[in-house]
Amino acid sequence: MEYNIDTIIEKARSGNAQELMKSLKEEDVKRIKGLLQNEEACKQLLKSEQAKKLMEMLKRGGMIGG
Repeated sequence: MEYNIDTIIEKARSGNAQELMKSLKEEDVKRIKGLLQNEEACKQLLKSEQAKKLMEMLKRGGMIGG
C-alpha cells in the first residue's frame, strides 16, 4: 500500500489524528504509537535534521502555528 501524500496532508490539516491514523497501514500505526509512548525516542526524533526540516515546511505552509 502506497500512501497518497495529498490525502495525508488533507487529514493532517483537518486536525483529526484518528482519521489520519485510520489511513495508515497497521504496522505503521503500531510504530507511531510505540514511538509516542517513548518520551526519549520522541525527543531524539524531534532533534533530528529531518524533523527540523519538516517542522519548518509545516510552519511555512500554515499547518502549524509558530
